Amino acid sequence: MKQFAILGLSYFGKDVLEELMELGADIMIIDKDRTVIDAYKYYPVSAVGMDIMNEESLARILPKGLDGVVIDMGEKIEASILATSYCRKLGIPRIFVKAVTEGHADILDMVGATKIIFPHREAAKRITPLLVSSGLLNYLPVSGKLVIAEIIVPEKLVGLSLLEANLRRTFSINLISVKNGENEE
Repeated sequence: MKQFAILGLSYFGKDVLEELMELGADIMIIDKDRTVIDAYKYYPVSAVGMDIMNEESLARILPKGLDGVVIDMGEKIEASILATSYCRKLGIPRIFVKAVTEGHADILDMVGATKIIFPHREAAKRITPLLVSSGLLNYLPVSGKLVIAEIIVPEKLVGLSLLEANLRRTFSINLISVKNGENEE
């Protein structure tokens, strides 16, 4: 079972926590705010109320062999930078950190973040194509010009076989899956 720690439970950290719980990961949450910690006392997580800006305490409390940490200190830039640095010193292999500004991201990169996230920017990149295209149902950018998209089949292609539709040559797309209705895939 994968083991993760979430340092700081601002909006992004809470969302990651919910997703990790659904995947059945072993999770430790650490936040300075006792009311935040108490909100998760009946959840399958280890919860610790402490200030992550104390390097010795953090080193003592984080389990050995963590697969990764997620750091979301809200708007507290200094705290996220210090937590990132401490986690790097502890040898945690994957350190995902929410950044507030470009400058903050640059410093996080310098102190050891393996992935820097701007949650609002990333959500906007996924949602904007859905707004401008009526045939697009879901959109996931992968890299550069490569995306995975769920689309409504255009009328002119309905009834054609895959060979007849010739999707790669005509539209420069590769079909990965076909979904027929809500329950069939």
